[in-house]
Amino acid sequence: MKYMFWSADKEEWLKANRNLSFEQVVAHIAANGEFKLLRNTSSKHPNQMMIVLKLNGYPHCVPYQEEPNYLLLKTIFPNRKMK
Repeated sequence: MKYMFWSADKEEWLKANRNLSFEQVVAHIAANGEFKLLRNTSSKHPNQMMIVLKLNGYPHCVPYQEEPNYLLLKTIFPNRKMK
């Protein structure tokens, strides 16, 4: 898998407002590999893909943009429809 990068400001916002972090996402993927990769269906973000995984027992989406050598993680949000 490619390296994953993200905004430090977004990481701090996620920790303060959603009690989540991109570090949790990376650790979850590295620990057990349970996740899905889907195309982001939003017309606002046609070039994005999405990682779907369970954090704290609840499904979350992590939109990302794929670059040649890395993935740029955008945000993390809960999504009960992605069970």
